[in-house]
Amino acid sequence: MRLYEIDDSSNRAAFPDHWAAANLLYSMFKRGGSMSEEPRAENWGGKDSITFSVRDWGQWVVPMDAEDDGDYDWKEMTAKSGAEANRLVQQVKDKFPHVEIDWGGEEKNWLFFQIPLS
Repeated sequence: MRLYEIDDSSNRAAFPDHWAAANLLYSMFKRGGSMSEEPRAENWGGKDSITFSVRDWGQWVVPMDAEDDGDYDWKEMTAKSGAEANRLVQQVKDKFPHVEIDWGGEEKNWLFFQIPLS
């Protein structure tokens, strides 16, 4: 849960590699998505972090056990798209090995990314 946005001007100077990793990752994913929320600094789950989201990146399917009424909100990313997302995240981790990157799927085909500032 997002608690509050934090001042990102001071942490940009303190964590330049974290911001560079976030901006690189954001540019890689926003190209394939239909909507996106740019990287911002905020306190998420008790951690000061850089977060951003991208919607409709990759392919998503309705789970086999779900009833699809044509507007199912909790689709799952296909294995192929998940592997490609992992590959892109790993490229950024390889470039910035000391920067932690957490990501996952959310409701309505959103991918959420979090880079703790620590």
